[in-house]
Amino acid sequence: MNPDLLRKGKTALNVVWVALALSFVLPTSGLTTLLRGVFVVMLAAHALEFVIFGRTLAKLGGSMARHLVGVLLYGFFHIQLAKHEAESATAAP
Repeated sequence: MNPDLLRKGKTALNVVWVALALSFVLPTSGLTTLLRGVFVVMLAAHALEFVIFGRTLAKLGGSMARHLVGVLLYGFFHIQLAKHEAESATAAP
């Protein structure tokens, strides 16, 4: 997958996370309750993603703490970029 597209996806997720995090400081309403629920679901989904792909990330090298934070924030985008970076590092002369 194109690394530039993956980076754009990560940027878009930054915007989503900020919007979801803002729901915790805004007054409670139906919308903020929904956004808080989406926040929790996204965090849980990314945590599950880390459990599923943890061995793959360990084989790619690097800090597992960095991979954990990356997957919690970016999920699929972090995993694919890490794979791409590992492939690029092994292909370089």
